[in-house]
Amino acid sequence: RNRVAIKIDISEGVIARIKKINFVGNHTISDEELFDEMKSSTTGWFSFITENDKYSRPQLAADVEALRSYYFDRGFSKKSGLLHRY
Repeated sequence: RNRVAIKIDISEGVIARIKKINFVGNHTISDEELFDEMKSSTTGWFSFITENDKYSRPQLAADVEALRSYYFDRGFSKKSGLLHRY
């Protein structure tokens, strides 16, 4: 009858977690204010519930865009690939 049985077993391994987030070059806005704008976080007490410490490329891109918007809303502009304040 031309039939074939196929079984696929996928094992992805351990999920990557965020250990540390560093902000470099921010002299005007505190790290705490920037962390508040992000949905991603480092591993903490409630990470097993919130799961906000799991690395996700789309979430990282959303966090970067949120930070960019946060800076733009406060008078910074994009110039030469960097954020500069007027």
